[in-house]
Amino acid sequence: MAIAVVLAYAPTLWNGLVWDDVAHIADNPRVTNLAASTAYLFEPVGAYYRPLVFIAYAAEHTAWGTAAVGYHFTNLALHVANVLLLLVVAARTGVPDAAALIGAAVFALHPVQTEAVAYVSGRTDLLMTTGALLSCAALLASGPALARGAAAAAAGAVAMLSKESGYALLLFWPWLASRRARSRLELVVLLAPGVIVALLLLALRPALMPELSVAASLARLAGVGQATLTYATVLAWPSSLQVDRLMPLPASAMAQIVGLLVLVLALVLVAWGLSRRGPIGNWTAWTAAWYLPVSNLVALYPAIADRALFTPEHNLYAPLAGLGMLGGIGVCAAATRLAAPARRAGRAAAIGLLAIWCALTALRCLDWRDEERLFGAAVALGSASPRVWYDYGNALLRRGDAGAAAEAYEGAAERGPHDAEIWTNLGVARQRQGSYDAAERAYRRAAELAPRDAQILENLGTLYLARGDLVAARAAFTAALRLDPERPTSRRALAAIGPS
Repeated sequence: MAIAVVLAYAPTLWNGLVWDDVAHIADNPRVTNLAASTAYLFEPVGAYYRPLVFIAYAAEHTAWGTAAVGYHFTNLALHVANVLLLLVVAARTGVPDAAALIGAAVFALHPVQTEAVAYVSGRTDLLMTTGALLSCAALLASGPALARGAAAAAAGAVAMLSKESGYALLLFWPWLASRRARSRLELVVLLAPGVIVALLLLALRPALMPELSVAASLARLAGVGQATLTYATVLAWPSSLQVDRLMPLPASAMAQIVGLLVLVLALVLVAWGLSRRGPIGNWTAWTAAWYLPVSNLVALYPAIADRALFTPEHNLYAPLAGLGMLGGIGVCAAATRLAAPARRAGRAAAIGLLAIWCALTALRCLDWRDEERLFGAAVALGSASPRVWYDYGNALLRRGDAGAAAEAYEGAAERGPHDAEIWTNLGVARQRQGSYDAAERAYRRAAELAPRDAQILENLGTLYLARGDLVAARAAFTAALRLDPERPTSRRALAAIGPS
């Protein structure tokens, strides 16, 4: 199993740092040494508090600096470790060996897992899942209840300090402990350390949990159902993986009805699974616990909650452990009812599917090689994310293809019409093309959206200079300096233009 994972994900070792990796590692002075990285223990990164991930980056930085291969190797090693830990937890929850092997293979090799493994910043999902699996393994081990509970709490802290969804352990711990405890006292002893640690981490957290808006409309609930259907489709047919997936809320009455029906069906299936004792109940509980934080029942991004849901594939990393085990259990149960020839055919089909997944996984890893390829693949699929189109435009602009970059920025503006940065870069691309009127329109739209941004006015000044309109250029540079007196470009331009 470990060898299969390494072969499938080996292409990541030749990939670079892309997207958030650059800000988190290459351009981040805090990860250049361990002492500086401890600052993440005392302050969040935006709305997120994931200090262990950044401390891990700093530890790696001492070994290989900003060489991308080292960070990709760590991600691959974590994924291999998670696969092996999953086999341990499966055995301790009573999953038969054959079913556990199938379930671990699904978790290990499904192409959707590339979105966490091939993305260095996907370390949050990997490390969180490592902590969660270690915690469950400890809780299910033999020995004194207090020692097991304390070990589970320590590993749970790793999960919670790696990603906010690690707090889903508060939902899963009681389920798992209640099936192992022989008395109420033992149940309390098993759970108390973890609950205490979780509450302490929440109390000491230097920032509030991300601001989440509760779903309150039928359209959003239908969207949650549609997101579940989209995820199910991606798992069944992983041919359209895309970074930073956004899913618009269903607008038509029929789409909303379908979404609500899917949501009801999903809840019925979860209720049925939880009603079963043994491995089915345990892995249904795992799946539900780790899918709940990413289900969009509460908005992961409140700013877009009225029009879209945030549904990136890397959110499926931990839930797929449970889905894989449930699939393995189901396949093995069905196989017992088949004749020997049919079982052999089914075994051959399963091996063939895994081989196809390995190939698709390796190909998807190649998409993560650089930003132009990564974002271009998402744009080709019609991504609804303005950020994807914007970043694709940035990659094209860096390569010098201003025309293609302008088209990408226009796609971004269509999907995010109120983002000043998109309009600013559209102006830059059009200006480099020599399309001065189109550039001016883009800059003016950006200035309307961000009237206090001196950079936009300075860009307008350079545009007017290129057109030879010294009066308009002087006015733009003067306005930029009023907003930000420390702009050397504007000062030099005014000096060159001379007095009016």
